[in-house]
Amino acid sequence: MILQGILSNKKVLTALAIAVVITICAIVVPIAVVNSYDDVPKKTFAGRDVLDEVPLIDGHNDLPFSIYLVESNVLKRFNLDSNLKEDAVWSTVDRSHTDLPRLRQGKLGAQFWVAYVRCVDTQYKDAVARTLEQIDVTKRLIRKYPSDLKYVDSADGIMEAYREGKIASLIAVEGGHSIDSRLAVLRLYYELGVRYLTLTHSCNLPWADASPVDDPNTTPQQSPSQLTNLSPWGRNVVLEMNRLGMMIDISHVSYGVMRDVLQYSRAPVIFSHSSAHGVFGHHRNVQDDILVSLAAKRGIVMVNFYPLFVGGNTIDDVVKHLNHIRSITGVDHIGLGGDYNGVTSTPEGLEDVSKYPDLFDMLADGSLRSGETFEPWTRDDLKKLAGLNLIRVFHEVEQVRDALVDVDPYEDLIPFEDNKVMYRPREIKTSWLYGGLLLSVCLTLTASIPLTTEDEAAAARRNELSGRSVLDEVPLIDGHNDLPWNLYNFERNRINQFELNSDLKQHPVWGPSTSSHTDIPRLQAGKVGAQFWVAYVSCSNQYRDAVERTLEQIDVIKRLVRKYPQYLKYVTSTQGIMEAFQEGKVGSLIAVEGGHSMDSRLAVLRMYYELGVRYMTLTHSCNTPWADASPIDAQASAQKRNVSSWGRNVIGEMNRLGMLIDLSHVSYGVMVEALEHTKAPVIFSHSSSHAIFQHHRNVQDDVLKMLVQNNGIIMVNFYTGFIGGSSIDNVIAHLNYIKSITGPNHIGLGSDFDGVDSVPVGLDDVSKFPDLFDMLAEGRYLNGSTYEPWTHDELRKLAGENLLRVFGDVERVRDSMVDVEPYEDLIPYQEFVDAGVAEQPCMSDIDIHKQ
Repeated sequence: MILQGILSNKKVLTALAIAVVITICAIVVPIAVVNSYDDVPKKTFAGRDVLDEVPLIDGHNDLPFSIYLVESNVLKRFNLDSNLKEDAVWSTVDRSHTDLPRLRQGKLGAQFWVAYVRCVDTQYKDAVARTLEQIDVTKRLIRKYPSDLKYVDSADGIMEAYREGKIASLIAVEGGHSIDSRLAVLRLYYELGVRYLTLTHSCNLPWADASPVDDPNTTPQQSPSQLTNLSPWGRNVVLEMNRLGMMIDISHVSYGVMRDVLQYSRAPVIFSHSSAHGVFGHHRNVQDDILVSLAAKRGIVMVNFYPLFVGGNTIDDVVKHLNHIRSITGVDHIGLGGDYNGVTSTPEGLEDVSKYPDLFDMLADGSLRSGETFEPWTRDDLKKLAGLNLIRVFHEVEQVRDALVDVDPYEDLIPFEDNKVMYRPREIKTSWLYGGLLLSVCLTLTASIPLTTEDEAAAARRNELSGRSVLDEVPLIDGHNDLPWNLYNFERNRINQFELNSDLKQHPVWGPSTSSHTDIPRLQAGKVGAQFWVAYVSCSNQYRDAVERTLEQIDVIKRLVRKYPQYLKYVTSTQGIMEAFQEGKVGSLIAVEGGHSMDSRLAVLRMYYELGVRYMTLTHSCNTPWADASPIDAQASAQKRNVSSWGRNVIGEMNRLGMLIDLSHVSYGVMVEALEHTKAPVIFSHSSSHAIFQHHRNVQDDVLKMLVQNNGIIMVNFYTGFIGGSSIDNVIAHLNYIKSITGPNHIGLGSDFDGVDSVPVGLDDVSKFPDLFDMLAEGRYLNGSTYEPWTHDELRKLAGENLLRVFGDVERVRDSMVDVEPYEDLIPYQEFVDAGVAEQPCMSDIDIHKQ
């Protein structure tokens, strides 16, 4: 009856059915879920997710080299923020893998942009100048896209850029041929922002072997005794990079160099774009024993994607290298260095920079496209791979740098024995000019040492004269001192053991020299407040190694100033000059004497400015392809070109940068045309009056009148060969005459001390400036004749106020041109032809100038 009642009641039957279903689900579903665990991947995240948590840092991208090849480094018509796959030119280039849309899609957090020049083209020729151009174009590219790219030069900077949603952009140099075996060049690269150097590219250096020596197919095979590995001088390169805080990249180097670097480096090292020799036996890849040593050194290998190095043309081949390295080193020593834009083919699945997220997804999945599986990479593993490993290495390199802060720079020149094993198609020139005085300028400012002992009456009379007293009120700014040149000639720029803070008149080498006029005690006695230290190299270096030699001179100036911080202060502005003066130090500025030092490359000019150069003399005694030097005015039959069309770009770019244009040494025609085209006041850093002594180095009256209209300044030279006499009276005659033409607002002093071998009696060295000011205030020559005394205000202007005004005006013109794009035009080949220097055997890029 009960069962019959239940069966006849639809509501009860429905309730029972529901209860049965619930019971079955309660039992079966959990069992099914449990049984299905084995079928569901253990991964609980997408690999690409980590790229939203840590920066993806790629160790090697050759976009700057592509820009050179395709655009000749001209950026005004290049748009990185476009799909270059659809660009009419770039779409045809087989090494175009990078643009901003693809960088965004690839979730790049940081990129090492590589300043690379081919060693086969540039080694022992123009590698340094060409590398500076690549550093320059990298910096200009970053500045062009401030919303997407941020220039950084530290590990912390990478994280700052990442938090701002920008791609941290770092600079690397690929190949030690780019330093031309000069540690000074290495140091200045670091100052320009280079944060790793690949020790070699594919060419051997005098101090390190490249990986092709390990290629068994190379003929003839070199015996072990023929291999350099890392030479003793090469160890200096390694240690100087440790001291600077520059990462050492041993991609491209030989097995022997890898081994030696890992032994001698005090900091972790990197392979910026290399793969595993254990997977594919190419000489560019890293053998397992080196990987073990790398892990022990806490370094990192950043895996290359190039099919020729990975041994296959799919993303699977890259993953195999990553897995193999992980099995040898663990996950703490791996990164990515795609080599995009530097190779002509890329793997399927990693065609360009947009594909990184796919790689991370595969690693997290633990499955190749072929279906083969491997142990998936964990989230923490992938964070390390993406960027945390590189940041750790970078931090540790910086920590070693900080620990070495009191270590002096390595100064040893590369021995000739290292060079003679390599063929060098240019003459190696030795020069014994005058050097070492640079250091002494630092002390000039304070004048704490009396010039001479004197009785009270003489002292009282001297103080009655208003002359030298102005040097306690305004900085005495000397426009030209060649102490760095003497440092090169006497000391070979090795100043660690050189004492500028001593009486060099008593020195066995410096003392007898007729061109040694500077040391710190004499700078103090001379009340020098600021000094332009000149980075000069001979015109004989033109078209050869003028750029790298000039960098060496800039470097020795900087090291000298740093060596004497109690006396000298490095400055780059009018404000800096006054700050140094108020601190009782000699404001120390850098100048380059001669346009041959920029090798007709505006990028080099820009890098000089960034390194602190604040004036450039347009020529020295030799013509450049774009400007004539003054000796042409003494040649009646010479064909004069004055300033070429491209030379006007130099003037315009100096205006834009805020670099003073120096017209000493140039021809009359260049003086006139420069004054006509410049937007800012100019200087003559060390020139005198042509009317007083008719030498082609001196300035004619009509030019002096143009200088007044320009609001510029002429800083009078003391060299007896230019002033027409051997007495302080001759210098005063030039000063008085120029004042009669220009008034007192356009005159200064540019002694040329340490750059000449004959100076006037009474102006024997830098200690004698106060005597000159006393005589001008008194209005009396040594011979007894008189002239109108200079007033206190006139002497203040002569000492430094005029130069400060001109410098300030130049800075204001710079500021007004802040939105003007850099001048990018290459010097046309025709200008070399017109200058009679069409043959340029040391200029590896002459063909692009012919286009």
